[in-house]
Amino acid sequence: MKLFAAHYPSLEKAFLNYVHAKRTSLLDPWLVVCSSSLLAKRLASLLTQEQGVIANIHFVTSGTLLRTLDSEAGPALPEFPQDHLRDFLLKEILAEPGLNRYPVSRGFVQALKASLRDLADSLAAPDVLEEHLCTTTDPALEQDTERLLWLTRVYRRYLEREAQVPGFRSYQSFFERALEQVKHSAYLKKFSHIVWYGFYDMPGRQLEFVRQLKSYYPLTVFAPYAPVPAYRFARKFFETNWLGGAEVQPVEKTPEGVLEPVQKYLFATQGSAPVQHVQIVPAADPSGEVFFVAKEILKLVETQGFEFKDIAVLARNTTPYQEEVRRVFAQNYIPLNAAFNYPLAKFPLGVFCLNLFSLLGNGFDRETVLAILSSPYFKAAEKRKWCALAARSLASRDLNQWRDLLPITERFDPLLLRWLETCNTQLTQLNSPAPWAQGVQRALQFLQENVDQNA
Repeated sequence: MKLFAAHYPSLEKAFLNYVHAKRTSLLDPWLVVCSSSLLAKRLASLLTQEQGVIANIHFVTSGTLLRTLDSEAGPALPEFPQDHLRDFLLKEILAEPGLNRYPVSRGFVQALKASLRDLADSLAAPDVLEEHLCTTTDPALEQDTERLLWLTRVYRRYLEREAQVPGFRSYQSFFERALEQVKHSAYLKKFSHIVWYGFYDMPGRQLEFVRQLKSYYPLTVFAPYAPVPAYRFARKFFETNWLGGAEVQPVEKTPEGVLEPVQKYLFATQGSAPVQHVQIVPAADPSGEVFFVAKEILKLVETQGFEFKDIAVLARNTTPYQEEVRRVFAQNYIPLNAAFNYPLAKFPLGVFCLNLFSLLGNGFDRETVLAILSSPYFKAAEKRKWCALAARSLASRDLNQWRDLLPITERFDPLLLRWLETCNTQLTQLNSPAPWAQGVQRALQFLQENVDQNA
């Protein structure tokens, strides 16, 4: 196994150089397995910019590759879905004697489901976990032994029940079947090179997948890692799983911009202050953070000769800051060049459209129907009358309830019931398989019939 390890900018350059040096023909098929679809798109874009074409280079995620191998093995039962059916199974388990330790709520079930999925992804065995908890001398674990033993029992029962659900197979069954296909896969054998790119850490399942791949195919790994404090979290995984038995390749260092002079201090637990390139400022909330940043920008421009275009503001996630950045920057006359994303549900018209399309999925529940009828965006001329009628009726959910209870409601208007029936028909059609263009046309027609475009 060949191993390239470097900070991301250098790693990208090493990948481009490797493809340029090793791929002598456009007909040479390569498979590049990336840690995310976003990373796959970036590599494809960089490669296209440099070489003009990426024919026969296939970019996939590890999950996509597993599903390809599974489908190559032939027909099989569908996977047990991560939806309400699994939630129902967990609620049943949490009602069993000995496991009914906590009150069951939707949030608790979702959190527990995520924890159980993490345990399964790590390939942790309940018996091993239980033995470790019963014999550990770790004081931190001893404090929570009872709670963790309960979680282990739930995990064991969860695996048992998941395997018993008729008509489905567990993700573990799917995973094992895909792994069995690795050695004989015609899909994998058609590639002259397999590259594993961008994984600084992996759960047990992904690690087992890599071990299988490198057992039967020459594998080249591009691992994001550098011997600086910023990568300390990945050091143990890198040294344990990537370095062992790997042929380490030299990587040419690429200039890393403004962060390069300070990266040896970033995230360092010792010796990180005082450093002239780093200033850490406590702030109470996002408003305080943005206020400080705005004043710092003004200071850089007014006293140190920088231009606004020279200054970048970075955040791990811009969503909590979007409104505050717009407000504070405008207040301080700081020009802003930013691309913020807002969900459709942020806009009143978006909420109305989402309510329309969710009528059938929500079972024509009273709240959704009233929200549509009372909206200023609703097109029907009689909407006020209909809203009052729906509010007087005793219907709460299900179209059949509206059919039964609306006609016996005071001042009944059959046009409201006709509108509900029409929505049911149109949304049922939208749920049916259809060519994309036809589905779009149906959706557009549904909106045009219900949205007051003047409003």
